Amino acid sequence: MNIGINARHLIENKLEGIGWYSFEVLRRLVLLRPQDNFYFFYDRKTKPLVESVNLKNVIVYPSARHPILFKFWFNNRLPYYFKKFNIDLFFSPDGFLSLNTSVRQIGVIHDINFEHYPEDLPKNVLRYYQKYMPLFAKKADKIITVSSFSKKDICNNYGLKEDKVNVIYNGGNEMYKPIPNKERKNFVNINNSGRPYFIYVGSLHKRKNILRMLSAFKAF
Repeated sequence: MNIGINARHLIENKLEGIGWYSFEVLRRLVLLRPQDNFYFFYDRKTKPLVESVNLKNVIVYPSARHPILFKFWFNNRLPYYFKKFNIDLFFSPDGFLSLNTSVRQIGVIHDINFEHYPEDLPKNVLRYYQKYMPLFAKKADKIITVSSFSKKDICNNYGLKEDKVNVIYNGGNEMYKPIPNKERKNFVNINNSGRPYFIYVGSLHKRKNILRMLSAFKAF
């Protein structure tokens, strides 16, 4: 099988939420499926973060970093490369899909917070999300999301049947593992004067529920 991948977020030294998700999932996927050929579609020249004998990196210009270019890149440029490489399936870790292809597609919609907190996005980006994300959800052959809450939210807002959306929880990479109690105590003593603590690793946005986390910490 020839599998196309939206690799726009795999940018060296600039990995954020979806970028890290893409990296951790894709580096495992190419190894788990040695019988398949993978085509990573980038929108700019960058150092490949995932390498394998069954993987080909393809740069698709122009760089898609604006709503107008999103549409052009996914609906005009990608279909050309789908045909060129005889793509059987397209996987998109950010949920953006091509509306101009018959190739089967799987999109990851992590959440639809923009529907509930529209003030968190620039207006042009918000308009794009509100117009096209429902279309992507309907176009997709399957949707992956990261929690049961997000699945219910997506299905209710976009009128989808529940069997179209699969929940696959986020995992952790190899660095996240239990350590002995003695090491834990030493770490807390050195870094936080022996006091208990919360650790938060997300971005600083209101939609991340940081105020409630601080309230919980205060109560703790």
